[in-house]
Amino acid sequence: MPYKLLVNFILDVEPQLKALIGTKDAVRGEPCTFSFSATNIGTEKFPGGKLQSLRIDYNGGSSQIWSDVWDCPALTVEETKNIMKLGTIPVTEGLAWVSLSIQSVDSLPVELYQSRGSDVIPPAWKNCFYIVNREILLMLVRLSSK
Repeated sequence: MPYKLLVNFILDVEPQLKALIGTKDAVRGEPCTFSFSATNIGTEKFPGGKLQSLRIDYNGGSSQIWSDVWDCPALTVEETKNIMKLGTIPVTEGLAWVSLSIQSVDSLPVELYQSRGSDVIPPAWKNCFYIVNREILLMLVRLSSK
């Protein structure tokens, strides 16, 4: 029986920009951090594993690919833990896709979900975020501070 993990994707930007954009938005050319946590939504303890194959695919065909592997902690049923946090600077505007996979330490299959009740996302977990135009946003920041 496969393990079932709900993966939570959190995107964070500078406080002055946060008020002007959505929770799943980043700004081209501005530093942001993204982090992942996992909740065991299965019926058995997850023994831990490795988060790997992390990548961001940007609108227009460019990608950021990490060869790093992060430890994914063991999780009891319904337990949530942070897995990793990483900074980046988005390189282009528009829709971007973030994807990853998690392998269990005992090599049993792991099903990854975006939300409770959603379909399983094989072979890798995926989610999207939007990258907004930096110059327009900075102009709005200046106008709002007057």
